[in-house]
Amino acid sequence: MQRVLLLFVLLFGGLLQQAWAQDRTISGKITDRATSQGLPGVTVIVKGRPTIGTSTNADGTYVLSGVPADATTLVFSFIGYAAQELPITGSSTINLTLATDTKQ
Repeated sequence: MQRVLLLFVLLFGGLLQQAWAQDRTISGKITDRATSQGLPGVTVIVKGRPTIGTSTNADGTYVLSGVPADATTLVFSFIGYAAQELPITGSSTINLTLATDTKQ
């Protein structure tokens, strides 16, 4: 009986760990603040994890898969535009408008 109980606890712990460590997918659209047109080629990365990232397609949309549950911020950057950091909220869709960088 104790072996069955121990096996159950170990199995349940393994399943709970899998559920706890679920990665999520975040998507959205990045547009130019002045023209409201989609920006192709914007880099989107998880702050502190430069290996988890993507770039926008020709329409300015992106899909970022494998975002860890403990990730808190996304970084958006594009040449000629001011980079922005946005917190990851409970939403799976994050849209953003980028403004040109007046310092360049």
